[in-house]
Amino acid sequence: MDPPAGPEDPRAATNGDNSHIPKKPKLSFITQSQILEEFAHHQPGIARINNGSFGSCPASIIAAQKSWQLRFLRQPDDFFFNHLQRQIIHSRSIIKDLINADHVDEVSIVDNATTAAAIVLQHVGWAFAEGRFQKGDAVVMLHCAFQAVKKSIEAYVTRAGGSVIVVHLPFPVNSDEES
Repeated sequence: MDPPAGPEDPRAATNGDNSHIPKKPKLSFITQSQILEEFAHHQPGIARINNGSFGSCPASIIAAQKSWQLRFLRQPDDFFFNHLQRQIIHSRSIIKDLINADHVDEVSIVDNATTAAAIVLQHVGWAFAEGRFQKGDAVVMLHCAFQAVKKSIEAYVTRAGGSVIVVHLPFPVNSDEES
């Protein structure tokens, strides 16, 4: 893999592959009424943002989950051995384009935030051990991070000789005016 392009490198103004198309995600905005429709199954007046622990999935995601579950249940062996891997790669490819990754192998789908944090923190630990990060380097963490993730960050980083900087955000917000 080539090292990142520096400002003097002719690739610096490209996507690393000599294309000059800016790498930006394609944003799609939905209306407030569409948001309300997606979350109509929730108690009115409540906006849940923790979709991992407490199931605040939008209605379209719940419908997609049911569809995938039924595909699996119709013929589990066929689904697992003939379709699942191809569909996972397809999903990773879509995510790759959305986040502007260079290759699908840069995208991993994991089961939760704690698993994702553990994977990243393993890399951080190795970066300290191999000298890519130096003792005293800092990791920035939001104060509202999931508790297991906070504890993992603190453990890995401080054990490796780094420090953790906690950034406090105005969260949760109490009104539309605060957001």
